[in-house]
Amino acid sequence: CIYFGGNKLNLYRIDCYFSKYDGFWLEGVAVHREDCGAYGNQTNGFSDNSHSTMSIRDQAVFNGNDGFNGTVTKYTSADELTSIHANYIDLYSALNGDDGISYHIRGTCNIDGGYIEFNQKAGVVHVTGGGGTCKDTIAVGQINGFYAATASLDGRKGSTMSCINTIAKECQYAYRTEDDAKMLCLNTVAHNPSGIGYLGNSTNGIDTIDCKYIGDSAKAKSGNVIVTTTN
Repeated sequence: CIYFGGNKLNLYRIDCYFSKYDGFWLEGVAVHREDCGAYGNQTNGFSDNSHSTMSIRDQAVFNGNDGFNGTVTKYTSADELTSIHANYIDLYSALNGDDGISYHIRGTCNIDGGYIEFNQKAGVVHVTGGGGTCKDTIAVGQINGFYAATASLDGRKGSTMSCINTIAKECQYAYRTEDDAKMLCLNTVAHNPSGIGYLGNSTNGIDTIDCKYIGDSAKAKSGNVIVTTTN
């Protein structure tokens, strides 16, 4: 639908429907986007591969793969432009075929707010060396609410995720790590998971500080999970 590989692009109130590929494929230097939507596209709603991305109130619904995706494939160079940095404010991502938002390979993704529901695999996921922070984000009805996994392809540090004041409601796994991934949860809530609330199946595991769990106490946590309560 929309492809960009240049210097700087500003997008306002543009929607992409039913593309045979991605709704938005953006891999330039800088992209600023507000109130845009990707609906029913065959692969990703937004492929945010630009060096710098700012996304405000964008929506991705019923796309074939991820709602929002950031991936750096040219990751072996030391050039800073081979990494990507994105900020999302109040995004909405739902009913996508894989993840609500997914970052990979030297991709850093910071989310402020946002509602992510009923995607197939995960609400927010960082793999193969991706990382980022979620603050005040809500994930509902996915296999994984917040998920970090899979070693970096070039030997860099594993995937990381920090969750602050987030809520994972009625997911199979509310907060989950695997492989060498690391997760920090601060004042988070795991609400009524069908599987496990905090599942640390990784060497680095999950650190929880003043976190909450609502549901069957036998499902609260499993694996490498460190619990700290300051009060």
